Amino acid sequence: MFLKNHNKTAFIWKDQKISYEEFLEQVDRYARLLQDQKGSKVAIFSENRPEWAYAFYASWKKSFIAVPIDFMSEPAEVKYILEDCRPANIFCSKARLEKLEEALQKLSYEPEIFVFEELELPQKANPDFPRKDKDDVATLIYTSGTTGSPKGVMLT
Repeated sequence: MFLKNHNKTAFIWKDQKISYEEFLEQVDRYARLLQDQKGSKVAIFSENRPEWAYAFYASWKKSFIAVPIDFMSEPAEVKYILEDCRPANIFCSKARLEKLEEALQKLSYEPEIFVFEELELPQKANPDFPRKDKDDVATLIYTSGTTGSPKGVMLT
Protein backbone atom coordinates (compact mmCIF):
# COMPACT_ATOMS: atom_id res chain seq x y z
CA MET A 1 0.00 0.00 0.00
CA PHE A 2 1.36 3.40 -1.04
CA LEU A 3 -0.22 5.49 1.73
CA LYS A 4 -0.53 4.16 5.26
CA ASN A 5 -4.05 3.46 6.41
CA HIS A 6 -4.20 4.71 9.99
CA ASN A 7 -5.85 7.30 12.19
CA LYS A 8 -3.10 9.89 12.13
CA THR A 9 -4.14 13.26 10.75
CA ALA A 10 -3.59 13.55 7.00
CA PHE A 11 -4.58 17.21 6.86
CA ILE A 12 -6.61 19.86 8.62
CA TRP A 13 -9.37 21.82 6.92
CA LYS A 14 -10.68 24.72 8.97
CA ASP A 15 -11.57 23.06 12.31
CA GLN A 16 -11.79 19.54 10.88
CA LYS A 17 -9.02 16.94 11.20
CA ILE A 18 -9.11 14.37 8.42
CA SER A 19 -7.34 11.11 9.18
CA TYR A 20 -5.47 9.06 6.60
CA GLU A 21 -8.15 6.38 6.93
CA GLU A 22 -10.96 8.85 6.20
CA PHE A 23 -8.94 10.45 3.41
CA LEU A 24 -8.28 7.11 1.68
CA GLU A 25 -11.92 6.06 2.01
CA GLN A 26 -13.09 9.34 0.46
CA VAL A 27 -10.53 8.95 -2.34
CA ASP A 28 -11.98 5.52 -3.10
CA ARG A 29 -15.54 6.85 -3.13
CA TYR A 30 -14.53 9.53 -5.63
CA ALA A 31 -12.60 6.98 -7.70
CA ARG A 32 -15.73 4.84 -8.00
CA LEU A 33 -17.46 7.71 -9.81
CA LEU A 34 -14.89 7.66 -12.61
CA GLN A 35 -15.75 5.36 -15.50
CA ASP A 36 -13.14 5.38 -18.22
CA GLN A 37 -9.81 3.86 -19.18
CA LYS A 38 -6.31 4.10 -17.75
CA GLY A 39 -4.68 7.28 -18.98
CA SER A 40 -7.94 9.23 -19.18
CA LYS A 41 -7.83 12.75 -17.85
CA VAL A 42 -9.81 14.23 -14.97
CA ALA A 43 -9.97 18.01 -14.60
CA ILE A 44 -10.44 19.69 -11.22
CA PHE A 45 -11.77 23.26 -11.20
CA SER A 46 -12.23 24.37 -7.63
CA GLU A 47 -10.88 26.45 -4.80
CA ASN A 48 -8.84 24.65 -2.10
CA ARG A 49 -10.96 22.21 -0.10
CA PRO A 50 -10.80 18.53 0.94
CA GLU A 51 -12.85 17.45 -2.07
CA TRP A 52 -10.13 18.84 -4.35
CA ALA A 53 -7.62 16.45 -2.78
CA TYR A 54 -10.08 13.54 -2.91
CA ALA A 55 -10.66 14.12 -6.64
CA PHE A 56 -6.93 14.50 -7.35
CA TYR A 57 -5.96 11.26 -5.61
CA ALA A 58 -9.04 9.44 -6.96
CA SER A 59 -7.84 10.09 -10.49
CA TRP A 60 -4.39 8.84 -9.53
CA LYS A 61 -5.85 5.74 -7.87
CA LYS A 62 -7.64 4.88 -11.13
CA SER A 63 -4.43 5.49 -13.14
CA PHE A 64 -5.98 8.56 -14.72
CA ILE A 65 -4.20 11.88 -15.17
CA ALA A 66 -5.32 14.75 -12.93
CA VAL A 67 -5.55 18.17 -14.58
CA PRO A 68 -5.86 20.92 -11.97
CA ILE A 69 -7.27 24.18 -13.31
CA ASP A 70 -6.56 27.39 -11.40
CA PHE A 71 -9.78 28.32 -9.62
CA MET A 72 -9.30 31.96 -10.67
CA SER A 73 -9.23 31.08 -14.39
CA GLU A 74 -11.71 32.82 -16.63
CA PRO A 75 -14.05 30.79 -18.90
CA ALA A 76 -11.87 31.31 -21.99
CA GLU A 77 -8.83 29.89 -20.16
CA VAL A 78 -10.87 26.97 -18.82
CA LYS A 79 -12.20 26.23 -22.31
CA TYR A 80 -8.67 26.31 -23.77
CA ILE A 81 -7.36 23.80 -21.21
CA LEU A 82 -10.37 21.50 -21.56
CA GLU A 83 -10.20 21.58 -25.36
CA ASP A 84 -6.46 20.94 -25.30
CA CYS A 85 -6.39 17.97 -22.90
CA ARG A 86 -9.99 16.71 -23.35
CA PRO A 87 -10.70 15.27 -19.89
CA ALA A 88 -13.49 12.72 -19.77
CA ASN A 89 -14.53 13.95 -16.31
CA ILE A 90 -14.49 17.30 -14.52
CA PHE A 91 -14.80 17.87 -10.78
CA CYS A 92 -15.97 21.35 -9.89
CA SER A 93 -17.22 23.29 -6.90
CA LYS A 94 -20.58 25.02 -7.00
CA ALA A 95 -18.72 28.34 -6.69
CA ARG A 96 -16.91 27.66 -10.03
CA LEU A 97 -19.86 26.03 -11.83
CA GLU A 98 -21.04 29.20 -13.60
CA LYS A 99 -17.60 29.81 -15.13
CA LEU A 100 -17.32 26.14 -16.07
CA GLU A 101 -20.75 26.16 -17.72
CA GLU A 102 -19.74 29.21 -19.75
CA ALA A 103 -16.60 27.39 -20.92
CA LEU A 104 -18.58 24.24 -21.73
CA GLN A 105 -20.91 26.12 -24.08
CA LYS A 106 -18.04 26.55 -26.52
CA LEU A 107 -16.47 23.12 -26.05
CA SER A 108 -16.42 20.65 -28.97
CA TYR A 109 -17.24 17.62 -26.76
CA GLU A 110 -19.25 16.83 -23.60
CA PRO A 111 -17.31 15.70 -20.52
CA GLU A 112 -19.06 14.30 -17.46
CA ILE A 113 -19.37 16.94 -14.71
CA PHE A 114 -19.27 16.23 -10.97
CA VAL A 115 -20.20 19.12 -8.67
CA PHE A 116 -18.75 18.53 -5.20
CA GLU A 117 -21.82 19.79 -3.33
CA GLU A 118 -24.16 17.59 -5.39
CA LEU A 119 -22.26 14.29 -5.35
CA GLU A 120 -23.92 11.07 -4.30
CA LEU A 121 -20.94 9.00 -3.23
CA PRO A 122 -20.96 5.22 -2.91
CA GLN A 123 -21.06 4.05 0.71
CA LYS A 124 -18.67 1.15 0.22
CA ALA A 125 -15.03 2.21 0.32
CA ASN A 126 -11.72 0.41 -0.09
CA PRO A 127 -8.89 2.39 1.51
CA ASP A 128 -6.17 0.43 -0.32
CA PHE A 129 -4.09 2.59 -2.61
CA PRO A 130 -2.04 0.73 -5.22
CA ARG A 131 1.61 1.52 -5.82
CA LYS A 132 2.16 3.35 -9.09
CA ASP A 133 4.91 2.96 -11.64
CA LYS A 134 7.43 5.79 -11.45
CA ASP A 135 6.91 6.53 -15.17
CA ASP A 136 3.10 6.86 -14.98
CA VAL A 137 1.90 10.41 -15.64
CA ALA A 138 0.17 11.58 -12.47
CA THR A 139 -0.80 15.11 -13.39
CA LEU A 140 -0.87 17.52 -16.29
CA ILE A 141 -0.28 21.09 -15.13
CA TYR A 142 -0.85 24.02 -17.45
CA THR A 143 1.72 26.79 -17.19
CA SER A 144 0.78 30.40 -17.80
CA GLY A 145 4.03 31.20 -19.60
CA THR A 146 4.97 34.62 -20.91
CA THR A 147 4.20 34.09 -24.58
CA GLY A 148 1.32 32.33 -26.26
CA SER A 149 -1.17 29.92 -24.77
CA PRO A 150 -0.54 27.83 -21.64
CA LYS A 151 1.40 24.61 -22.17
CA GLY A 152 0.60 21.30 -20.50
CA VAL A 153 3.48 19.89 -18.45
CA MET A 154 3.33 16.18 -17.61
CA LEU A 155 4.57 15.17 -14.17
CA THR A 156 5.20 11.56 -13.17
